[in-house]
Amino acid sequence: MIEFFKNIIFDFGDTAIIVTGITLILRRIIDNFFEKKNIKFKITYEKLQIERAEVIKETYKKMVLANDLLESYIKPYRRVKDKSEDEKLKEANESFNDFYEFYDKNRIFF
Repeated sequence: MIEFFKNIIFDFGDTAIIVTGITLILRRIIDNFFEKKNIKFKITYEKLQIERAEVIKETYKKMVLANDLLESYIKPYRRVKDKSEDEKLKEANESFNDFYEFYDKNRIFF
């Protein structure tokens, strides 16, 4: 009778070791699969963040230029070398339109 229980315990022990080994292997395979997916997601996300930063940078440049040209147009004093009011107004309008078109096309990044 004792031999019977010893055999059962050894059989369960062997089975437990095999099941544990298979479980560890499967877990490692699943972890590797999700790690690869996570790396792809990180790369995609980082690219998106870089693109977003570039768009914000370019939008800011265009906004500052438009603001500077508008300030130049509306300032109360004029220097001798300044452009005419019509030229300044035209430049300010073009700069603002350029800024607005760029912003409108890239609005998704904001």
